[in-house]
Amino acid sequence: MHLQLNKKLKIANSSSAMEESKNKNIIKNTFWLLKLSYKYMPLITTLRIIGIINNQAGGLIKAFILGVVIDLSIKYVNEGHSSEYLIQILAIFGSYYIVNNLLNACRNYGDNLFSTRMSYEIPERLIHEKLFRLSIGDIENPDLQNKISRYRENKWTFNYMSGQFFNIIGVFIALSLAILPIIGLLPASTVLIIVFSLPGLIVNKVMIDKLWKIDKDNTVNSRRGWNLVFAISDPQSLKEIKLVNAFEFLRKYFDLAVFTYFKNRKKIMGWWALVDILVSTLVGFAIFLGLYQIVLLSASGLITIGTITFYISALISVASTIDMFSTMLADY
Repeated sequence: MHLQLNKKLKIANSSSAMEESKNKNIIKNTFWLLKLSYKYMPLITTLRIIGIINNQAGGLIKAFILGVVIDLSIKYVNEGHSSEYLIQILAIFGSYYIVNNLLNACRNYGDNLFSTRMSYEIPERLIHEKLFRLSIGDIENPDLQNKISRYRENKWTFNYMSGQFFNIIGVFIALSLAILPIIGLLPASTVLIIVFSLPGLIVNKVMIDKLWKIDKDNTVNSRRGWNLVFAISDPQSLKEIKLVNAFEFLRKYFDLAVFTYFKNRKKIMGWWALVDILVSTLVGFAIFLGLYQIVLLSASGLITIGTITFYISALISVASTIDMFSTMLADY
């Protein structure tokens, strides 16, 4: 009994240590990629980050501009069609339109050039520099050749991890911009949205890890299944399969492998959907509480129609951005 308990404790400690080591490596690799990005293309990296932030926070910024335009339009109608308000409306909306288009252009420019260089040029440049410092004997080492092959097969992760990290930065800033205006006016609703969203962050991480484990554990069966598909679709192999009457056996084997994989994923997705519904319901309650407070403030004349538009957008944005942020962190 004690031996079994000690064994379980060792396994748990080992798993915890591996997870901690994995998280440290992710953080270390992330900052290394950021440093690498600014070393080889500082301007492109900056433009890409600015463009991503604008894209993630674009809905909230648009709501703010719309709120200002609505309030100025009401003043324009109620105060004798003063040209001053009309000029302000056109200036604000025109400036927003121009700046937004410029930032979108920055993002497109940065995304395209960054992806091109980080997907191929920079990974190849790094390995060339490493190989140049090695001797001919080292390069001919089979183990090193295997590592080089694996490196080139996975160099796409340079661009993928960089993109994910920049998106996380963009979503975090968008979340901060959504929380700051409403935390003072609607503290209870804002805090409740954050608190009710936390279980979603944990569940997303757990479920994505479980799905990844299923895919990993199913690698052999998946490979066999695709080999069977290839064998059945190849005329020569199919001829041999028919000669020995193995078609039904192979199809049942394929169906069993696929069914087991699907069944395991279905179970995880079912629990994930159930928790997601529960979290969404609780967050929805917090949003409704915030909307109720906004209506009361409006009825008291403490906020304008345009401000109502912005606060409602900010309240909904907090919930949706937290959900997006948690999914990105879990998948990173």
